[in-house]
Amino acid sequence: MHRVSLSSFRIAACEVTNAEYAACAAAGACTAPYETRSLTREDYFGAADYRHFPVIFVDWYQSDAYCRWVRGRLPSEAMWEKAARGGCELRAGSDCTTEDAVDWPWGSADPTCDHANAAVIVERDGGPERLACVGDPTGSGDTDRVGLRPAGASLYGALDLIGNVREWNSDWYTDGDDYWDLGADPDGVRVDPEGTDSGATKAQRGDTFGGTEPLWTRDFSPPVLFPQSGGGFRCAWQGE
Repeated sequence: MHRVSLSSFRIAACEVTNAEYAACAAAGACTAPYETRSLTREDYFGAADYRHFPVIFVDWYQSDAYCRWVRGRLPSEAMWEKAARGGCELRAGSDCTTEDAVDWPWGSADPTCDHANAAVIVERDGGPERLACVGDPTGSGDTDRVGLRPAGASLYGALDLIGNVREWNSDWYTDGDDYWDLGADPDGVRVDPEGTDSGATKAQRGDTFGGTEPLWTRDFSPPVLFPQSGGGFRCAWQGE
C-alpha cells in the first residue's frame, strides 16, 4: 500500500471503441490499427457488428494520439488505479483507511462474467476450472461490447477496468520499489506521480479477456513494437 495525492481529473467510463477510433483515423489524426482482426474474428475493426467493441492492435503512440485528439490524455498509472480501486471515502466515509481497500473495482468478491469479460474460475465436478466469458467457454475468449457489465463498475462508475482489454497508461513502466517512490514528498505521500522521464516499456493496467490474475492487472509492453490483440486504452482529462 502507498499513499497518493491526485489533482482532480475525469476518466472515460469505457474503453475507446472501434467506431470512436475510426472517426479519429478518418479525420487524419490517428493511424489505422496494425491489424483489423481480433483473436477469433477475421473482420473486426471497421465491421458494423463490432463498432462498439474496444479498438485493439494499437500501440502506445497511437493511443496517445487519439486521447490528444479528444483534448485529453492517457491516464497515469495513479489515475487509473484511483479510478479502479479508489473511492474508500464513498465506501467508508472521509476517515477511511487502507483497511477499507478492496481487491477489485466492484469490491472484494471474486470475479464472475457479470463483473468482467475475463477467464473466470468456476467450480466444476473435477475441481476449479478457468472458463472464458465470451465465445466457447473452454476457448481463448475475445473482446466484448464495452460497458455491458455494470456489476463490475468501480465506485466512480468506470467500467471494464478488469477484463476485455489491457489498457495503455501514460507512464514509462517502473519496477519494484522505484514505482512506489515516484513523486514521494517528505511525508511519504506521492503527489500526481507520472513515472520516469524515459524507459523501454510503457505501463499497462487491467488484464485482458484471457484472465483475471491480480499479477496481470499491472503489466508493460514496448510502446511501438508489440501492440497486442488484448490491448486497448481509455482517455482521461485533467481538471474538473
